[in-house]
Amino acid sequence: MSKTINFLLILVFVVTTFSWPVYPRDNNLAERQFNTAEGAFFDNFYQAAESLFEKFIKDFPQNQLVSEAKLYLAKCFYFQKNYSQALDKLKKLETEKDPRLDYRINYWIAKTLFEKKDFPGCLAYLGKINAKDNLEYYLQGQYLKARTYLETSQKEKAKFIFTEITNQSTATQELIDDSYQSLLKIYKQDNSFNQIIDSTQKYLQNNPQTTIKDQIYFYLADSYRQTDKLEKAVKYYNLSLEITKSSNLRDLIYQGLGLTYLNQERNALAKRTIDRISNNQLRLFTQGLYYLNNNDYIPAREALSTYLKQYPEGEFAPKAYLTKADIFFEMGRINDSASLYQTVLEKFNQPEHTAIRNMAHYGLAWCHLKQRKFSKAIEQFEKTLKLTDDPAVKVSSRIQIADTYQESGKLQKALDTYNQIIKDYPQSPRSDYIQFQIGMIFLKERMLDKAFLAFDNLIQNFPNSLLIPETKYYIAVTY
Repeated sequence: MSKTINFLLILVFVVTTFSWPVYPRDNNLAERQFNTAEGAFFDNFYQAAESLFEKFIKDFPQNQLVSEAKLYLAKCFYFQKNYSQALDKLKKLETEKDPRLDYRINYWIAKTLFEKKDFPGCLAYLGKINAKDNLEYYLQGQYLKARTYLETSQKEKAKFIFTEITNQSTATQELIDDSYQSLLKIYKQDNSFNQIIDSTQKYLQNNPQTTIKDQIYFYLADSYRQTDKLEKAVKYYNLSLEITKSSNLRDLIYQGLGLTYLNQERNALAKRTIDRISNNQLRLFTQGLYYLNNNDYIPAREALSTYLKQYPEGEFAPKAYLTKADIFFEMGRINDSASLYQTVLEKFNQPEHTAIRNMAHYGLAWCHLKQRKFSKAIEQFEKTLKLTDDPAVKVSSRIQIADTYQESGKLQKALDTYNQIIKDYPQSPRSDYIQFQIGMIFLKERMLDKAFLAFDNLIQNFPNSLLIPETKYYIAVTY
């Protein structure tokens, strides 16, 4: 029976039963009325279910199912996004202290507080749910707790809980899949592509019944593309494309495939693949990336300008502004580039824009460097340090700060900054560059013995460095 027919039957029931005589002691009638309301709820007819549960509570106030009906009524308001009303019903039900419902009431209050962005309150109620009371609700609560940690910028705590759930054999497959998807999103945000590659193989082996295989293949393909394993990227994009039923994911696969073909210099195939994207927003934005990758700055700028004109508040607007600023920088239009980076910082200031803002600060710093505004450049590089947890980005920004000090003649500050980077990140892949710059500072300061030692250390410790020929030259200069 279709949902439409079900809904019509429910409406008939609601209208006719209000005219029926009420027999409070008729348990069969009470049970039938409760089951009808419950059926409407599970068919997602929340407004009809709301009316039916309210009538049940009024007609059978002493029935043992009244507390259950009140909880359903609160959930009806929740699913209609009337969170204040839902919370009011739940709090009143909480005062009735029905031990059969305690853990469920706590869970639904927590969910409602989460939607109202009362994250401390949400965590407080989740702390009341014990695994011994009900393991399923406890695990659902742990998942909600992890989401709350994400919302409050406690990513490591969230990762720990999501990982625990994926290793929990008693959890439902749906909850395990949801937790692993959340982990994949975090790994992607952190550019932890090797972690995605390593974890997906194990996950698929341990969860053969997973329902998100198409998305796992997509994340795997994306990670191979980001790590320049392009043939594997193409393979897994196509595997995902074969099994997905999601039009949104299919568009993202076409985008990834197109960019992969572009990296393989298969430009015609890349263009055809990108043009297959059905979502107009995503297609316009990706076309801009396509032209930018080919150094066709004018058509790239035009594609992004068209996107921003049509979708000024669109999903990809932050990246479109940022990419357009990058294009102006590459074209040598530094003032226009700086202006757009500043626009990004002014327009996009929500927590989800942290990565975009970080890149805008970084780009703006380079604009100031080009304009020889050294103090402003350092200020922007320092702001990137506050917005990122990525060690590679932190090292890069701190190196740029040191380089700026050196270029502006503040050699001691530059030296102190380089030494601090070596102390904090001894295994950094940029260590040879830092060692080279330390040698150059000593050379400029005419501290020749220290310059020689710095250059010699580079040769001894980094025999494969691309800086070796230049280092040997400056050793000769030192002599």
